[in-house]
Amino acid sequence: MMTSGFERAFRGIFLFRLSAIFIFFFLFFTPKLATAKPIVWQAQKGGAVFTLFGSIHLGSPNFYPLPELVEDKFDKADALIVEVDLASSKVPAFPDRRNSYQSLNVKEKRLLETVAAKARVDLSLLYAMQPWQTAVTLQMEQAKSLGLRPDFGVDRHFLQKSSSTGKRIIGLESLEQQFSTLTTMEDNGKAMLLETIEDWDQKRLDLACMISAWRQGDHKTLTAMSNYFAEYSSLEDRVLYQRNLKWISLLQDKNKFPDGNYLLVVGDLHFHGKRGLLALLEKEGFSIKRLTSGGSVNCFSSAGRMNQSANTSSQRYQGEVDLASVLAQKY
Repeated sequence: MMTSGFERAFRGIFLFRLSAIFIFFFLFFTPKLATAKPIVWQAQKGGAVFTLFGSIHLGSPNFYPLPELVEDKFDKADALIVEVDLASSKVPAFPDRRNSYQSLNVKEKRLLETVAAKARVDLSLLYAMQPWQTAVTLQMEQAKSLGLRPDFGVDRHFLQKSSSTGKRIIGLESLEQQFSTLTTMEDNGKAMLLETIEDWDQKRLDLACMISAWRQGDHKTLTAMSNYFAEYSSLEDRVLYQRNLKWISLLQDKNKFPDGNYLLVVGDLHFHGKRGLLALLEKEGFSIKRLTSGGSVNCFSSAGRMNQSANTSSQRYQGEVDLASVLAQKY
């Protein structure tokens, strides 16, 4: 098992929703923008009406105030739906397996050393962790370096309001289920670690673009990014699409969600793209309506990112893991 120090560190990470599979998509904020105006959606099937709002799990004071409409929808909702109700969850233990030092080859260790220096994280600590834990830690440090804090996360905002008002909270999954997404990864999450450290600087730009698009309600940009990640990230199937399918099934369960009004707040990139919740809900017969207008930031070019990926493909995943074989296995 992990040392007590590691357990304390990762207890804090997961209690504040700092899982790397989510932080990968939601890290940056843009102080130049005025009051945030992210998109509010509605999905309805019969008498069940769901207001949909994308969360950024780590936030900044300038995320607030949120759109007045979503705050009003919260007040009128019969229940708040989130990914996990942390107040009723316990952090599970996880098995002790091969650490990052044992899992990486010489070239991969050299890359990790470079990223560790940029992130200002003790390399010996990263080596001692399992690969998925190393990825979590690096993602945390990147978020901290950008000034993001869990106490300003959007889902945390609504969880706190629910706690103070007595609003019912419904979790779509348990913390144990989220943990299993990490702990059951092939090679202890080595592919996730490699994805985390590859193109470290470019990922920072991508993340800045995502948060700008969220704040401005730029559905076109968020959709383009979601579709790009679906094709080029080996993590997308596990951390977004498969969970989306489970959630769609739950949301149609009349025993769990009888007719009424609900506010659903989950990570924003769960909604967009061909494999997002909006498309999947519509396929299941829900009527989808956008309730707010938005702006445009036009900060993402999938063609540019694909060209860059092609130019660097000969350098990616050398040694034990090959990018082409990973994508072939996932898709």
